[in-house]
Amino acid sequence: MATFDLTDITANLPSVQFEGALTEEQYAENYLRNKCHSLLYNACAQSVYFVSSLNEFRENRLLVLHPNDKKLSNKLLKDMQAKEPLLVGIIGFGRLGSRLANFLVRGSGLMPQELKISTRRPELASDLTARGCICVFDNAKVASSVHLLFLCCPPAALPSVADEIRDHLSPRTIVYSYVTGYRERKLRQLLDHEALICPAFSCRPALASVWPMSAEMVDLMMRPATAMAACPVAPPASSQDEEDCDNEPGAFLRTDPKLITLWIYSLANLCTLKRHTVDETLAIVNHICVRSAIKPARPTGEDDDEKQLLNEAAAAEAEAAAAALLLQPRDLIRGLDASDEHLPLFDLTEISQQATFLDDRLRRDAALRRSFTDRFCQRLGAACTKLKFHSG
Repeated sequence: MATFDLTDITANLPSVQFEGALTEEQYAENYLRNKCHSLLYNACAQSVYFVSSLNEFRENRLLVLHPNDKKLSNKLLKDMQAKEPLLVGIIGFGRLGSRLANFLVRGSGLMPQELKISTRRPELASDLTARGCICVFDNAKVASSVHLLFLCCPPAALPSVADEIRDHLSPRTIVYSYVTGYRERKLRQLLDHEALICPAFSCRPALASVWPMSAEMVDLMMRPATAMAACPVAPPASSQDEEDCDNEPGAFLRTDPKLITLWIYSLANLCTLKRHTVDETLAIVNHICVRSAIKPARPTGEDDDEKQLLNEAAAAEAEAAAAALLLQPRDLIRGLDASDEHLPLFDLTEISQQATFLDDRLRRDAALRRSFTDRFCQRLGAACTKLKFHSG
């Protein structure tokens, strides 16, 4: 019986590719497709990281502070989680909003009933509604009932959206905006709100070809190079130094490292609102964001006693290296009085506009950046496992 080769012979023919029909002027702007795809991926990956971090704060903050307390049973922790839901809202259900909603429900640990969506066409979110998400066309209702609000509406719609939600935002609500053209100060004027996060990205059009345009979002999160590309302080994936590597995906689109500073100060504010002390706040933030996995070197002694001594020395060295990475109160604020039991509530808008001690620490400390990147990629890996499970 004859066999036929079903290989697509047109797969690599330039004349049948998308770019083949473009004029020279259009081809010069073709990088915008890659930029749009990369921005969408970065927004989803970074939002999944941030929401999963807030989830860990809710679920494990008592365990971090009391690791040996046997009274903290699984049932008690689950009861606490039920009493302290993390409520997340999304205004806008277009290309970004719809993708973000699906990623958060399936990959961040957020329960469906904890996600609220406001869109002009709620019927488009029928699959999420069937899972238990709340989908309405009521911007004020969503804004007034969540702890974290993502703005994913078109720029032209933002002024009217701001008018609708301005008087309904709690001062504690974190507004995370992906609306192009509206940075923190301008958004603060519109919303009369301080807790704002507006990620900033920079693009190098000449390097558009290094971005894997055809890859699915989940696959990108699973690849080490593109997982690291979404982390604002990640070093190049293929080298140990901090020099630019123009052949890596992260070289095309970069996130302003200020985003990490805002994430950390947001967590510090949540700890303060829960009345955690300064030391407790730093313990929780370090556990969630910086926790290091430095392993002691393998002993090479010739006898058992020598190996034991070397092992103990290596363990002590690894412990000291891990401790050196941990954030200290001076990294967040200077001039804190010894009698101050709690950190102040930080104005995120002001933090976004000024150089902070934490910015300086992140810039100088390569080991801290690597540790943060490891935690970031670990969270994306965990999210991918959940995403694959839900899509299976």
